[in-house]
Amino acid sequence: MSNPIRRLNAVGLDRFEAYIRELQAGQTPTLPIGLLTDPGTSEATDVPIVPDQRQFTDRADLGRHLAKILSGDALHLSHDVGLLSALTLFWFDQLCAPRADGKRRPGEMARYIFEPKRKTYRHLVWGSWWAMSTYGEDGAYLLLQMKPGAHPLEFGGGEVMGQLAANQMTTGGETIIKLGKQLYSDPNTGRQRRGSGGSAAGSPRSFIRVLRQLELNYDFRSMDTNAVSKLLPGEFDKWKTPPQAKA
Repeated sequence: MSNPIRRLNAVGLDRFEAYIRELQAGQTPTLPIGLLTDPGTSEATDVPIVPDQRQFTDRADLGRHLAKILSGDALHLSHDVGLLSALTLFWFDQLCAPRADGKRRPGEMARYIFEPKRKTYRHLVWGSWWAMSTYGEDGAYLLLQMKPGAHPLEFGGGEVMGQLAANQMTTGGETIIKLGKQLYSDPNTGRQRRGSGGSAAGSPRSFIRVLRQLELNYDFRSMDTNAVSKLLPGEFDKWKTPPQAKA
């Protein structure tokens, strides 16, 4: 795309949401890409944003691109509902890809229409921007499923993203995100580890539960990852050992 993308206005947002609801109902409506150029449904942003129209390898790849275009003078647009929803529509064929039968498999509305006061991490575009712009490559594991899928931009982040990103204690805590990377990502692939999406001992859900207890007595922002790791109980020991690389 050589021209700046336009943000969806209130009418455009309503029509895009209506389109997604039709998809959720099992219908096969035509992608309303014209909402992005129609002056009745879109408007220019105060800072020009020019997104790439290319095939991204995964959400980390998408996040790296977003971190470039939504920075500097354009940083304030990283939370703009109209723009984030417009970007979702722009890349919709990757974020909610049509299958062989012509149908798409949409998830919840929060994945596509940005909700700034709740479920922000579930938005596929914003979550990709947040992980990579805030934590760089240390945040990539939040966006990468254990095995590459046929539609990698549809991966919501699973339990790892759900627990670490949804918790306000971690969204500004580099130490906790880095420790999460040590525990729940495979250093051989950079992807989430097998079993990290469960709820057993040492799971991301347990991780947050334990941190909530520890933060009563410790300031994680003043500690490095090794110091926090030593505070974790024995249920996390198996996660502290990296998986072996496959021959």
